Amino acid sequence: MELKWQILTALQENRDRFLSGEELAGALFVSRNAVWKAVQALRKEGHAIEAATNRGYRLTQDGDLLTPSSIAAHLGEKAELFRIRVERSLPSTNNTLKALAEKGAPEGTVVAAVEQSEGRGRQGRRFYPPWAGRTSAFFCGRR
Repeated sequence: MELKWQILTALQENRDRFLSGEELAGALFVSRNAVWKAVQALRKEGHAIEAATNRGYRLTQDGDLLTPSSIAAHLGEKAELFRIRVERSLPSTNNTLKALAEKGAPEGTVVAAVEQSEGRGRQGRRFYPPWAGRTSAFFCGRR
């Protein structure tokens, strides 16, 4: 898992407190500078991360973006059955998942995207999810 996603997961799991750069760096076996760079990258992607001197980082209350850990939080004990992948933008989550399945993706693979440019609905119609951000997800079940 990419460092920034590991940091985002840690911040989501500890919303009630600040996590210091030193604490994150030690847990992830990276430098504090690497943590800082990953936090900056997450901020550029739109994650609302607050920083406080001598306290660390935490997600603000309005920092609810689509991430593997935010999806897994709603799955409870069953979360471990899924391999969740979230992309900022894809042409089609369904086509991406089909390609992964052809390459041997395991059962339980989930592909989600904040937006998709070539999504298709029933009978070949363009697909525009009704929810904000045009988020979509597809699940790879048994073949």
